[in-house]
Amino acid sequence: MKTKNLVTTAIAVMLIIVGTQLKISIGLIPITLQFFVITLLALKLKPSEMISAMLIFILGSTLGLFPIAGGLSGPMILLAPSFSFIIGFLVYSSILSRYKSIKAIVIAYLIFYLVALTFLQINLRFLLDTKLSIYTTISLYFLPFVITDIITITIAYQISKRIK
Repeated sequence: MKTKNLVTTAIAVMLIIVGTQLKISIGLIPITLQFFVITLLALKLKPSEMISAMLIFILGSTLGLFPIAGGLSGPMILLAPSFSFIIGFLVYSSILSRYKSIKAIVIAYLIFYLVALTFLQINLRFLLDTKLSIYTTISLYFLPFVITDIITITIAYQISKRIK
């Protein structure tokens, strides 16, 4: 990697870390800026930079160097529901950083939730011995966020078009 790519990746990691900690409360649902930051970065960075930034974020969070949403860090994040979404973000950002189109955003968004909710179901069922139906999981972890996700993605997409 060239120095420019390393610096870009380091800045991206920093922005992801900050985005996980900044919250906006909309009614009862606190929303972090993580989705916005990852979407914007994926639309602007090269795939190698985006994937590297996400992997560094995941590894660093697992080692306890920086917290994920909710303030958790260290190996215990592997058991947190938030970690399922981190894995989803890795897949989402990989697709989006490669294709960068509205069609790719829709596909990446659907795959994000498919991956995140699948990992969440596995995590809840096998690691935490909690059995939620798929309907309940979708009702709790997907449906409440659709509108804010669409708004977030739209804003990130519009901003990405204005940034060189």
